[in-house]
Amino acid sequence: MLPRAYILRVFILLYVFLTTFVSGLPDRAGRIPQPAMSSSAVDTSCQPTPCTAYLPLITHVVIPPSHAIAINDSFAYLGTDTGLAIVDNHNPLLPLYRTSVELPAPVTDIQVVGHLAYLTTSSTTVGTLEIIAIDDPLHPLRRSSYTLLLEPLHVAVANEIAYIADWTNGLQIIDVHNPSQPRLRGKVPGEVRDVQVIDQVAYLAAGDLIILDISQPDLPMQLAIYDTPGIAHRVQVINNVAYVAEYFGVSQIIDVQNPAQPTLLSNYSSVAYPGMQESTGTEIYIAGAWSRYGDCSGLLIFDAHNLANVTQLTTVQDPEVRCPSDMQLIGNLAYIADRVSGLEIFDVSNPAAPILRYPVSK
Repeated sequence: MLPRAYILRVFILLYVFLTTFVSGLPDRAGRIPQPAMSSSAVDTSCQPTPCTAYLPLITHVVIPPSHAIAINDSFAYLGTDTGLAIVDNHNPLLPLYRTSVELPAPVTDIQVVGHLAYLTTSSTTVGTLEIIAIDDPLHPLRRSSYTLLLEPLHVAVANEIAYIADWTNGLQIIDVHNPSQPRLRGKVPGEVRDVQVIDQVAYLAAGDLIILDISQPDLPMQLAIYDTPGIAHRVQVINNVAYVAEYFGVSQIIDVQNPAQPTLLSNYSSVAYPGMQESTGTEIYIAGAWSRYGDCSGLLIFDAHNLANVTQLTTVQDPEVRCPSDMQLIGNLAYIADRVSGLEIFDVSNPAAPILRYPVSK
């Protein structure tokens, strides 16, 4: 007969083995349980939904091809062919596709203000302004859809007014004070391709650079027209300088410290059909990605420390970047919406030598 102490030791070892093995098994959802953590050690950076458990299990979901991007509160909002895709960006090295909102047409632009996302969509049959509540990014709520003409390209929201570059339908001025009932406040005729609002002034890329006083949204007043040599397609204003990207390869840098008297600082050669432009004031990022001309020329980065002499630093091309259509800079990271790859993230601490952080490989 075996000694009682020996039998007890066997039972203890068997119990330890079984509890360890069972605790390591996946649950019914296929998830591996995580070690218990004290309240002081719990990661709360992903509140209201903790991100410490199970997240790697959805990394197989492919981020879809994208046309527009906005980053807000550690989430990336991507405009796709079918609507809005929401990506968890708490870890920029491992962005995770979370959910989506289906919309009637491909998204052309996104701006996030507070807990609302404003999107323009465009197809051969319909154009819309979509307003989506993102208080809880994992459960977005479509608040309203305002019908526009066929080709709204970009949206800028300021003081509860949405300014929409509606191309051949001009600039649409929409009151979004009540997100569930947007209403038209005014229009500016022309072929408006892009718009940016700074304080009470709107800057339009509309063939030329058009500058408007919008202190009264119902009655916008023209301050100036700067006759650009080419066709102004994109505009961005930083520190009283307007960066205007034109068709046919030349971009203008214009002093708008006095919006009523814009003056040329310099110009530089870029891409034939600029799909996107982002400037920091010291660097300019520009890409030709306007699909109707198939001009996917990669990402060009320029040194703009000396505005009188802008020089190209580098070009990032396939396979690292495929067909960039929009970009947002957050610190030293450049988030790029790509019409082929979906999402790319670059470390641009050294703009002359950007490092691809996501995806790791293609």
